[in-house]
Amino acid sequence: AKNGRWPLPLPAPDSFEWTRVRVTVPADASGRLAIKVSDPYHALISFEIFVNGRPAVQRGTFPPNPEPVLVLWPGSVFDLPAGLARPGETVVVAYRVWFQASNWTPSAYRSTTFEIGESRILHLAGRADHLRALVLQGPQLALYFFITFLGILLFAFWCWVRGRELLLCSAFLFFEAFFTLLGDLESIVNIPLSWRLEGVIGVLLTAAGMVFTVE
Repeated sequence: AKNGRWPLPLPAPDSFEWTRVRVTVPADASGRLAIKVSDPYHALISFEIFVNGRPAVQRGTFPPNPEPVLVLWPGSVFDLPAGLARPGETVVVAYRVWFQASNWTPSAYRSTTFEIGESRILHLAGRADHLRALVLQGPQLALYFFITFLGILLFAFWCWVRGRELLLCSAFLFFEAFFTLLGDLESIVNIPLSWRLEGVIGVLLTAAGMVFTVE
């Protein structure tokens, strides 16, 4: 990893990424420990985390029957099994990731960071990070909520007066804004959708938005 960043693996059904990093546990940590995994981008992946060579966390399943999960930005916190790490110790964290081919883009890079500490403190920090992310996204979310509402309002107006232009305009506003809104919310809020259903919804919304844009 150069400057804490590494390139994505090439897109393939059996393409995995292994990242290893040394993490120091705070000497004053007490009680149950947890690991905080932070990434600047949310992604649909399956992953495992090992601490000193022992399995600690797994989310999603791997090929040949992959079931990836959405990893939220800016980070997620997972409790560690007892005995994997001790306060003041420096441990080796191994991060094994399988990427969906559709998540791969040329010259794309990853930069995941890891922190081990008291479970209670890290869970509070994780909630604070997500609340901060929601606040930062607030103006953009409000804008797209307004555009979505405007599309619904124009549709209601079309039901009253008719007119092809009103219908196309309302559909354009609704589909474009709703698609962006769904993507922004997914990056910080866990929406319980299967990755297959999410893919179908994404394709349908994109196709509808393109059709109405062209029209």
